[in-house]
Amino acid sequence: RSRDVLQQLGVHLFHRSPGHGVAFLVAVGVVRDYPVEINNFLIRVGADPLRFGEFLGEEFPIAQTLRLEFLNSLPLLGTGVVSALQVTLHEIALPADLLKADRLLRGIAHFWWRQHEEEVAERKQEGRAVELPSAGACGELSGLALQRGLLGTDALHRLMFSSWMLHQWLKKHHMPLKEWVQLNTGIESGTTDVPMHVQTGIYKAVAEHKAPLSLGQRMRKPVIEADLEAWGYVQYAGRSQASHDGDSAAWPSATPRVLAAQGGVSSAGRSSPLPGGGNPPGGSAGT
Repeated sequence: RSRDVLQQLGVHLFHRSPGHGVAFLVAVGVVRDYPVEINNFLIRVGADPLRFGEFLGEEFPIAQTLRLEFLNSLPLLGTGVVSALQVTLHEIALPADLLKADRLLRGIAHFWWRQHEEEVAERKQEGRAVELPSAGACGELSGLALQRGLLGTDALHRLMFSSWMLHQWLKKHHMPLKEWVQLNTGIESGTTDVPMHVQTGIYKAVAEHKAPLSLGQRMRKPVIEADLEAWGYVQYAGRSQASHDGDSAAWPSATPRVLAAQGGVSSAGRSSPLPGGGNPPGGSAGT
């Protein structure tokens, strides 16, 4: 019973301040300090998709860790630009803050590209046909056909951002294909243009077929209101611990109050590198 109360209190706190909520849930032992378990818990209990998306779009080390773990778990193989967004938005909502949304979209593009490269390499090694079933939205190019039409992840990232903005704009306004294509001028690597047939397919999926890109399409559980409101204190104790990648944990210089607002820090490390290589500032540490 006490665990259920702590869980309800943690989820309620998460909806008010995601960072504090995550730090509380880990500190009281409701969820273990592993990125995949934290993400799965928040999805399972019906955490608010918008608050979840906003937190994943933050620059905090723990937010970066959870973001990479979440995006790496998405089944993006065979999808297109629009359908990849649909897969992502089944669990979270893209933040209204464009910088936060852009961090998520960059990550989606990175893992989309990596999943397709790894699948192609594996199929070639096993001597299988390098073809994938299409999981794209109606009208759009998807899977390996889309990858062949682009030069790299940067173009895919920019195309995803442009497609999302098109979807937002079309809620209240109209924009013809020609105008949208003009806005996309030079977004491919080397200031070249994305092939017309790629853009046309995306536009049809968004503007003509009205592909659903609603905020957090999964069924949400009723928001739980806390029965008790009081001050709580959490003592942070650093512990040197190896991450999944073998990196030693490091204790950041931020104060406990700041760490709590950011969601704490993870002792479990990351299962995947940052898009473009490198590690997030602050690394991984114990809570």
